[in-house]
Amino acid sequence: MTEKKYTYLYFAILFFAVFIPFFISYGGIVADTLSYIKIADSIPDVKSNLFPLGYPLIIRLFHSLTDDYYFSARIVSILTVLLIGVFSYFKKFYFKETIILLCTKIFVFCIYNLISEGLFLGIFYFLIYYFHEFFSKNKKGWSFILPTSLLFLALFLTRYSGIFIYAAILIFFLINYRKPTFKNYKKDFFFVIILSGFFIASYMLYNFLYFGGIMGENERFSVDKSSIGLDIIRNFLGVMNLANPILGIKPAHFTSITIIIEFFLFFINLIFIYLIYHLFKKNKAWKSDFTITFLLISSATYLVLVIMSKFFQGIEELNTRMLSESSFPLFLSAIILYFQSDYNKKIIFYLAVFSLLFNAAYLIKTPQNFLKRKAEVENQIVNLKDKKYYFDNIKKVEKSRKEYKIPIINKTFYYEHGNQQKAFIDGNIIISKNPEINLLLKDTVKNKKSVIFSSDIK
Repeated sequence: MTEKKYTYLYFAILFFAVFIPFFISYGGIVADTLSYIKIADSIPDVKSNLFPLGYPLIIRLFHSLTDDYYFSARIVSILTVLLIGVFSYFKKFYFKETIILLCTKIFVFCIYNLISEGLFLGIFYFLIYYFHEFFSKNKKGWSFILPTSLLFLALFLTRYSGIFIYAAILIFFLINYRKPTFKNYKKDFFFVIILSGFFIASYMLYNFLYFGGIMGENERFSVDKSSIGLDIIRNFLGVMNLANPILGIKPAHFTSITIIIEFFLFFINLIFIYLIYHLFKKNKAWKSDFTITFLLISSATYLVLVIMSKFFQGIEELNTRMLSESSFPLFLSAIILYFQSDYNKKIIFYLAVFSLLFNAAYLIKTPQNFLKRKAEVENQIVNLKDKKYYFDNIKKVEKSRKEYKIPIINKTFYYEHGNQQKAFIDGNIIISKNPEINLLLKDTVKNKKSVIFSSDIK
């Protein structure tokens, strides 16, 4: 495949990143988006360290230009894709491989939704570039040490799990310390470990002194042990989906139909696991490639540590989002190795095109004009000075349900999408525009005049 076709595919990726989210029913705003926005709006008088300050600080910066947190966060997502593609092209850094990577489910999900993972993957990409240049002997000394250490700090400032990647370089260093081929890299690599560790530890100390917690651990839910059996199944299915670059379904609500779908996906996941294993088994030259081994160690380390975190913190199940930082280096290493092999490049190109189209369609599901709804809601809430809360008071029976039909067996089932409920969407629009408004889970406020009820929004 010619480079021109990959360039065209990149323009399609960028076009999708700009316009597709506007036709997702909820616009890409999820629960964590509101938390990031609230932190951003409170800068410099931040009261919470549930999430680090990096992502909120950036969307606050763009908010000064747009006066709208939704569009400021959307700009961050678009710029991430733009910078990765342009940088890869002009630096000739695995351009074709990068375009394939941008088509995988992790980038589609993390860029279309307003979450910090997209920015994290972008920073991780540039970190990999510096390690690649270091191992290629194009960078050394402080031209490698300082920017690499700052990128590690940026990872940690974006997501606390950036410390898992830091743990990966420690493991990488210990594994390769005595190898003769690593001798010339040892000194600079060691300085990166020390300086990065200093930067990360400094921010952790700041959190501890200012918030009383190192990484927001005191603000998270405790682990729910009552459903540990079901959680193990969900997390197992999530981990098995790690190597699947195209298909990923959140293993949340188990019914007879969803169990069938999940186990069907499980067998597809096994196929991808085998294909990646076969790729590395057939092309053993990767063992002497420090860049690829660094990627694999990063993927494995992140996976192990995020699984451990799941057992100690009340975080989400290990779905596409939670494992994206582990999938990312695994996918990139496999794609690089694929292009170094004699396989037909058309296969991976068209597979990437399918992944881009499928995941865009999957996120849209039923296309809706989010910007139109956003404008309608905002026009109704012009004066919110006395409003402090938002409460969804629409009865469950009134909420929309989506009908699905399974071909061949002609089976019909219904599923209630939380992200497609009018009250959920309206609440996110209101709070993202006015972060001082808080979401009520129960109607406990006595002063009803301070509450916006979902039934009042037409």
